[in-house]
Amino acid sequence: KRGHALVDLDGTGILTAPFAGTVTHLPVKIGETVFAQAVILTLTDLSDRYIVVTLDQRGVLSVRQGQHAKISFDSMREKSFDGVVESVYSSSNNFYVRIGVSKLPAAILPGMTGDIAIAISERHNILLIPVAAIDGDQVYMKQGERIRHKVIKIKTGIVDGDVAELISGDVNEGDRLIIPQKRTL
Repeated sequence: KRGHALVDLDGTGILTAPFAGTVTHLPVKIGETVFAQAVILTLTDLSDRYIVVTLDQRGVLSVRQGQHAKISFDSMREKSFDGVVESVYSSSNNFYVRIGVSKLPAAILPGMTGDIAIAISERHNILLIPVAAIDGDQVYMKQGERIRHKVIKIKTGIVDGDVAELISGDVNEGDRLIIPQKRTL
């Protein structure tokens, strides 16, 4: 609790808790010698938890306060949590995004790892096609049960890893696209 003794500095003074929290890091043992500026404990307010994400310079340029995020943790893959970008900042040439998450269960503790997806933009009523099926500016569509195919010119929009937004091209939901084999030299 706030004001409770945390550390007795061998008769030279007592450090008290500046706020109510939980000691989450205690790198020294009783009787060890510590030097000035050394971290002797970390006190964390577990009621005010948030996520900090490190991004590269290019990635951080698209992130803004108020964007929504989905968070999943390695220890709880079956669940995901909603968050909101609270701030974007830099420190020592590193770029950080602070994401507030209102309903994190008590089982999620500081230092746990997870995956974060920040919604940079949203599109509605679009058709996504596999990036692996795209060959330059075209795709190949399977026709019937035979190995015949039809070449279709396409134009793509946003590409997100494994899928691309189809802007134009005669491809419809349910069409079967052929993923070309990669040629090696």
